[in-house]
Amino acid sequence: MQPRTLILALILAVGIAACGERGAPASQPRDEAQAGLEANAPMEAKADVALASRSAGYLDQTNAVGPKPPSDTTSLPTMLIRTGQAEVRVDSLEPAIAALTALVRRSGGYVGNTSFMAGEERRRMATMQLRVPSGRFGDVQAGLAAIGEVRSLNVQVQDVGEEYTDAAARLKSKRQVEDRLLDLLRTRTGRLSDVVELEQALEQVRTEIEMTEGRLRYLRNQVGLSTMSVTLTEPGLNIQEPGYHPIRDAFGAAWRNFTSFIAGIIAASGWVLPLVLLLGLGVRLVMWLRARRIRS
Repeated sequence: MQPRTLILALILAVGIAACGERGAPASQPRDEAQAGLEANAPMEAKADVALASRSAGYLDQTNAVGPKPPSDTTSLPTMLIRTGQAEVRVDSLEPAIAALTALVRRSGGYVGNTSFMAGEERRRMATMQLRVPSGRFGDVQAGLAAIGEVRSLNVQVQDVGEEYTDAAARLKSKRQVEDRLLDLLRTRTGRLSDVVELEQALEQVRTEIEMTEGRLRYLRNQVGLSTMSVTLTEPGLNIQEPGYHPIRDAFGAAWRNFTSFIAGIIAASGWVLPLVLLLGLGVRLVMWLRARRIRS
């Protein structure tokens, strides 16, 4: 069999194997994929996986969230990604930020991106992105009420169990193809062009393996650590802000309005006065004509 034909046959076998693995039990491919990922993942990814695995009953030995799937081989693992948005009205911004940070740390999470701004009517606000273990997500939601008045709360849940199972099955099939290509390279004694074709095919398969591994790591991280974006806002105007004097500024605005009104009258006189003069001349002319008719 020609090398090119053999490569095409291997690629076709990958597609058939991936379709066949979709209905297979989820535990075996996911266990093997996990073993391969743990061996090749960088240190940062391993740290994320370690933090996600502490999610208090939500992450089991197969990295699935919630209770373990039943013994039925047709069932898929339950892997839930939780994201939320909340708006909390607080009396003072700085103490509320400190209290929210302490709440997240007690829950085993951390604060990600933070932004601060002064909005309309001089109202200050801050937005904080929280990453907490999925098992403590409800505790963080309940703890918001102790920080301030919860004005809005929205939580979305996405089940990615099917996507994870499919990716794990594809990873297993790609690793099998990688092993076959390595065996061909070790035993190949033909032309140099055939060896180059095998190496190119091996490089493509390894690229697909790395992409699939990255997707699996991302899904495990998102399942193990839930994300919540919390916006803290202060009520009303901050009249103690340096340089802000509401009474003085109100008198200043009234004076500016008065001067603007006078300036408007003066500007309008540029065309009102000539019009009045023309009307006066017209009236005098009409009166003179009437008087002349009477005398005649």
